[in-house]
This record gives sequence, structure tokens and C-alpha cells, in this order.
Amino acid sequence: MHRPTKLSATGQLLLRDHQRMDELMERLLDDIHRGEWSVCQSTWSTFERQLLQHFEAEETFLLPALDAESPEETAALRTEHANVRRLLADMGVRIELHTLREEHVRRFIEMLKAHAAREEALLYRQARDLPADIAETLAQRCASR
Repeated sequence: MHRPTKLSATGQLLLRDHQRMDELMERLLDDIHRGEWSVCQSTWSTFERQLLQHFEAEETFLLPALDAESPEETAALRTEHANVRRLLADMGVRIELHTLREEHVRRFIEMLKAHAAREEALLYRQARDLPADIAETLAQRCASR
């Protein structure tokens, strides 16, 4: 995955969020492969909560700054977030019904990786220019996960 250069400490925290979520998705694949649906549900719940918190932080702190520079890119990222939220709901139901398959998760992972690469290239540079108090608040949110 492409990693932008010279990320701020806040940008690094956001990048670590992506890495943690990648690990959770790999764990989810293992859970599904073993047919451990109760474990799968727990892994999914953790992943879903962390991803939604991550999106909320990006939408609150970084997208407004990007919007001033590139409203088209901001709109595209917001649309991607909305699409991911819809898929999260669908996949959550599939887990409850024990119908989620590894290929569903693999396609989801690929989509998330493409989205993450786009964010890392476009959005995370915004973290460098955040006012100190906002950067601190964002860092605290990331660290609390």
C-alpha cells in the first residue's frame, strides 16, 4: 500500500488505525474460515466500531480542511465513506445469519485498501496543517481506540 512521506504524528496515528483495521479483517477471515461465528461476531463488532470512529474523526477534523482545497476529492471521500457504511450494515447482517463468506470479506478488504491508499495520499497530509488544539483532540481520539 502506498504510504505518504512526512506524515505528522497525527497522520501516523491515523495510518496505524488503518493497520489495526487490516489486522482485524485478517482475523475475521480466519474466524470465518474456521466457522467460529461467535468469535467472528466479536471480531466484526470491534472492527465496525473502530472503523466508524475512524470515519467520524476524519469527517470531523480532516475533510473540512481538504474541502477548502479540493471539494471534488472531499465529496468523493464522503461518498466512499457512505458506501462503506452500507456494506458494513450488509456484512453485519450476513455475519448474524452465518452467511458471510471469505470472498465477501476479501472483496471488502480490497475496496477498503484502495480507499485507505486514497486517504493516505490525499487526506492525511491535512493532518500536518491542523491547529495544535485540533490535532491534539484528533490524536486523543485515535489513541483511545
